[in-house]
Amino acid sequence: MYQGLCALCVAVEKILEDEDNVREWYLNVEGYEDCAVLNDKREIVSLHQAKCYKDDKSFEDEFMKMEDKRAYWHDKRVCKSDIPLYFHCNQPQNYSHGVEEYKYNDGNVNKSHGDVWKHLGSLVGKYTRKNNIPVSSDIKFEQLIAIMSDHITMLDEKAKDLRNSDMQAISVEKSISFASIINLLSSDNDRMTVAERVRASVFYLRVCMEQFKFDNPEIDYAKVDRFTEALECMSSEEQERVVRKLFPDVNLDFGSNIFAEITNSYRFTFLRNIILEANQMNDNDIQ
Repeated sequence: MYQGLCALCVAVEKILEDEDNVREWYLNVEGYEDCAVLNDKREIVSLHQAKCYKDDKSFEDEFMKMEDKRAYWHDKRVCKSDIPLYFHCNQPQNYSHGVEEYKYNDGNVNKSHGDVWKHLGSLVGKYTRKNNIPVSSDIKFEQLIAIMSDHITMLDEKAKDLRNSDMQAISVEKSISFASIINLLSSDNDRMTVAERVRASVFYLRVCMEQFKFDNPEIDYAKVDRFTEALECMSSEEQERVVRKLFPDVNLDFGSNIFAEITNSYRFTFLRNIILEANQMNDNDIQ
């Protein structure tokens, strides 16, 4: 989830910087790394890893692995020997092995789940304003999140199929084209299906829960984690029932900005109370 948000930020930043030259590029998720930017020949332009933890943690071993991956894929003629290795993290790190701290185009680093979420929203807003798109940037934001949610779900389903033993190759083949992101952002389509809104809402629900974990480190969130995992494993119909029960006055069928509706102050309080209540439930209740 954090990885997916960081990946979208990287893609939209690239598009804002040089849309014409990156239109034929690709965003790869969980293939070469947590995410990677590929050129029009599907060669690696940059490798990105994203980690978000509430406790201090060293990633020295991960830096070494990233350096080794670059060398491996260079030997396979998939990338140049000096492509950048970027690390996205909510904590400062002592970087080594050629790995660099990723700096977002707002000049900031060390973003949490909520920070990355807000930054992505601001990037989408910049694109719609820059190109005079006659659709609310909030709608475009929802549509973009739905694309990533669908993509991650697709990869998870492929991974569960034992016949798909080479997930790396499948991930590369199914990379998200920058053109599809550009087409979505520039389209005047302001509609989303109920299924798309539900998937995006579940994705957002997980972001909120992760942010609450960072804001309240004294709370044991083990059961909340199991709740979110169970939510991810539900069918689309089951997920829709959960979203409708959690937010009964949100209009999934015709609402114009479900995230704005969900994120008003009393809904945040309501969601926090659900999380705290879940910590008092037993495992059977969560299942």
